[in-house]
Amino acid sequence: PHALAHGVPRRWHAIARQCIAVAALGLGLYTSPAMAQGSITGSLVSGGPVFTPPHYTCQPTGSVNFYYNTHTLTHTGGILTTDLIDTSYTLDPVLVLYSPPFDPAQPCSNLIAIDDDSGVGLNAFLSLSLPAGNYVAVATTFSAARTGPYELTSSSRLATADLSITKTDGLTSATPGSSVTYTITATNA
Repeated sequence: PHALAHGVPRRWHAIARQCIAVAALGLGLYTSPAMAQGSITGSLVSGGPVFTPPHYTCQPTGSVNFYYNTHTLTHTGGILTTDLIDTSYTLDPVLVLYSPPFDPAQPCSNLIAIDDDSGVGLNAFLSLSLPAGNYVAVATTFSAARTGPYELTSSSRLATADLSITKTDGLTSATPGSSVTYTITATNA
């Protein structure tokens, strides 16, 4: 069973995003490792840069042969949503988000968030409310020495309230010590 979003299996949404990204790449729309929103492909390769990722507890894993790539994300403020998708089904990707600068020798410095499997399947997914600015997304893997292609997608959207609270009593002022009856209504916005 797969999670449904508007009656469509969630994995199909990921496939649609991948198809759109491939089409965009074919048109040359996404070529830079720095992006405001959109999609970019990359590959973790043997002989590429390595570090010791801070798996969840900000305790280094002990192994220093985790390949990684960095991508600068320009966020306009609000909700930053980022997916790290394993396009070869061999990586088990891990997404690590930092405030700049990222220092591979100090993987816990400037760490904001890390995710392993919150996306579809073993893919990584983060959705965070952050101020406008540049952030560094590090694409790596759960297991050491894994190589292969991936896709990184990112988008920014303004945070919106999901709850509305209103008070109704008809009064604009009250006398201290007197009783006031009112109704508080909370609804989904």
